[in-house]
This record gives sequence, structure tokens and C-alpha cells, in this order.
Amino acid sequence: MSYRVGPERALGVDSGAIGGKEPKKLKLRTIAAATAVVGLYGCGGSSGGSGIVATAQAQSSSTPTQLNAPRSPAAGIWTGTDTSTGLAVTAMIDGGGDLVAVRSDGNVYFDSNEPVLAVNGTSVSGKLEGDASFGASFPDGSTHGEGSISGTVQPAMTLTGTIAFTTDKGEATTNNVSLTYNALYDRTPALPSLAGTYTDAIGDSVTLDSQSRITATNADGCMATGRLNTIDNDKSLYTIILTYSTCSGKTVALSGLTFIGFATFDPATNIATVGLHDNAGANYGLALSLTKH
Repeated sequence: MSYRVGPERALGVDSGAIGGKEPKKLKLRTIAAATAVVGLYGCGGSSGGSGIVATAQAQSSSTPTQLNAPRSPAAGIWTGTDTSTGLAVTAMIDGGGDLVAVRSDGNVYFDSNEPVLAVNGTSVSGKLEGDASFGASFPDGSTHGEGSISGTVQPAMTLTGTIAFTTDKGEATTNNVSLTYNALYDRTPALPSLAGTYTDAIGDSVTLDSQSRITATNADGCMATGRLNTIDNDKSLYTIILTYSTCSGKTVALSGLTFIGFATFDPATNIATVGLHDNAGANYGLALSLTKH
């Protein structure tokens, strides 16, 4: 993991060209099974902001599911720091071991398409990928990289690890993370209570209705529709699929792209934390912080 080159952005959205990568798989098992959807805003700073659009095929029922297998010991919402850089990190891991982590510089890290995060006793390991925030890049100009994580977990207590990461252009870094379990994960999810209007750092908004459907529009012409869904009926972690459409100007490159990830909401602060990565090989990440009003 390494510092990104900062874009003109808020909530991780700005202009950029799409590369010729192979599409990524829709790898999150919870999303593939539930095909749940939520739409959230992103924005391009100096241009006055941009919307992001969430459109996907939602499941016919929004009833939460339960894992048939034992829940991963690493499951939870984890907060702390990348001790190598001092940047804040929030990692969201579902019961099956799927990982999405956001860092305060806007980069998004997630477990690779093949193995999920594996736990053997207290040892944690797995492959991961990272996407720079839309409109930004890593210092060498890459917007994507791959690597591995290895560390230890004390279930519902602490998660520490070392991340070896190499960008697509070959810049290698090694970073350490130290995270603490957030009991927010253990709250019973209550989708109707999440209904309302959310805003980002510059005031762009998105509405979540009582049926967990998303509607949003912004001045750049990006329109958002979608849906939010739970993963388990006893854990406060949510799945997301986002698809942009009708975007123009600095965000035209986003039209047609699909993003997948996790979200959580803290009722004590009224802040939703969202981590997303695109599914089309464009190698864009979205690390979002939205305030409910």
C-alpha cells in the first residue's frame, strides 16, 4: 500500500481514463448470492461535484441470509491505522471471509477473486488487490495493484497484519496495519431505520427510501438508482453494487461501470462508511463517508 496522488475529488470520484484490463469477477459471495444494490454519491471537487449511479439487479426479496458454514474468526468491522503511514483504516470482513478495506487517502483494498481471507488458528492470510480512488493514482501513475496480507487475529478483539503490495507498474511497498474490533458489527441490522438523506463532504446528496431503494441526481447528469441489502440477519454489514449511467463532463468515463463492496452505518455518529471497487477492469476505487440528516 502506498500514498496515492491526490485528485480533485470528494468521496473518491473524479475524471480518468479506463484501462484495458480484463474484467474482474463479481467476487463477493454475499453479493453474488443476494445481488443487493445501493447507490451513493461521489464528486469531482473543482467541477462542483459529480453523482454516482447505482443500478443493478436486486434480489426479489430483501430478507437477510444466514451462513451455513461457521462464521470466519476475522469477520467484523475493524478500525485503526496503517502504522507505516499513519493513515486511518476501516476494514469490513463478512462471515465468509470477504474483505473490503478503505484508507483515509481514498484507496480501496479487497481480497482477490480466488481465495477469500483465510484464518488458521489465529493466523490470517490472503491475496488482495487495491484500486486508487477515481481520478487519483499511486505515485508511479498506476491505479491498481496486487499483493498479500499476513497477520494475526484475536476474534472480536484485534487484527494486525503486514501487507506486501506491488502496483501494476512495479512499485513495491510493505505496510503494517493495527486494527481494533468495532462492536457496531454485532448490532442487529435495521434497514428501515437507515432510510433518509445522506450528504458527502461538499453537500451532494443521495436518498435511501423505506424499501432500501436509492435515488440520486447531480449537476453533471449522473443519476443513481439502486438498493441496499443486509448480509446476515444478526450483523450490521451491508452489500453494495453500483452502476454509473448518464454521466458527462469529468465523470463521463464512469458511465456503464459497476462497483461492488461493503458498507456500514454508525447510528452514534450518523455516518455511513462505504468501500467499493469497480468490476470492469477500469481499476477505480471509491472510499465514501456519508452523513445522514
